[in-house]
Amino acid sequence: MNSGPVARLDNMTKKNGAAGPRENNRGQTLVVPGEDLGDSEGFEAGHGVMAISGRLKAVKQGRLREKGRSISVEPTHTRYIPRPGDLVIGYIEGCTDSNACNYNPDANIDDGSCLENDCAGECGGDDTIDDCGDCSD
Repeated sequence: MNSGPVARLDNMTKKNGAAGPRENNRGQTLVVPGEDLGDSEGFEAGHGVMAISGRLKAVKQGRLREKGRSISVEPTHTRYIPRPGDLVIGYIEGCTDSNACNYNPDANIDDGSCLENDCAGECGGDDTIDDCGDCSD
């Protein structure tokens, strides 16, 4: 019988403190896509990792590796073949402000592209109200 560590919800914890990605001092750390790996400050996102809004996120399933200041994910298998019913985890950049005229309800990362309607009702237009109270360009 194998006496190595077993991955169970009751013994899996995250260390996402100011010190950056969680420590790798006990065995191998397995991660899944979308998992938060910690603060990106002082670290470089390597293979299988993205830096998003100051945090490192896994984009692949595999073993977490730290080499110097680079954090990467070594895939647990070499090829993924999608099957019907698979859950795809991804990041969609766009406008996340529901009051903006170009709001994207599918976006989960704000890319700074949010726009407002101008006085003529054009999304992102440059028409303004002049001194007489009229809408003009």
